[in-house]
Amino acid sequence: MIYPTIKEITKENYNRYTLVIATAKSARHITDQAVAAAEKAAESNDKDSKTPATPFLGEKAVTLAVDKLLTGEYKVISAEQE
Repeated sequence: MIYPTIKEITKENYNRYTLVIATAKSARHITDQAVAAAEKAAESNDKDSKTPATPFLGEKAVTLAVDKLLTGEYKVISAEQE
């Protein structure tokens, strides 16, 4: 069984398609932040290093995005609300 369920995340306010788009955009945002932080850390630690910066999130970006949507840290904003 998938946890959390779609009904828990959406709270019946929007459909699955909207949830997929919101999760994908959130996961991309989380990944971009991790990459930027890793690059900044690599630049400040060793400017001569040839090793590429590799972000470490601890969890997959999609899992983090779903958790943030569930807790309300990230919100789904429809086109009408913008």
